[in-house]
Amino acid sequence: MNYAGFDIANHLNEWAGGTDTSFPKYELLPSAAQKRAFVEAYVDRAYELEGREGEKASAAWSSEVELLLQDVEVFMLVNHFYWGFWGYCQGATEGCAEFDYINYGKERLDQARKIQDAVLG
Repeated sequence: MNYAGFDIANHLNEWAGGTDTSFPKYELLPSAAQKRAFVEAYVDRAYELEGREGEKASAAWSSEVELLLQDVEVFMLVNHFYWGFWGYCQGATEGCAEFDYINYGKERLDQARKIQDAVLG
């Protein structure tokens, strides 16, 4: 089982695509409002499954949303490193005849470098 922040970050990063062409379109990434809406829906559902529907929009709920949003931002960066290094490894072991893994890895690592200062402060 993966950490929720990592799974959500992976899902949101996949909005950029690139797994078909090796060129992600980062302008397609979700906005801050879209990320918040997704995380709020995630926490809402978690509360429902735990029988805590009456606590939605409470201080505890708001705190969980904020903490998960922070985790997601950090894991979006980690996710770029993860898939960037994966791309280089795949390119080295499988080659790039059917998919340009090296370019995909480069694109993901370039995006990691682009956002790391903003994420890590």
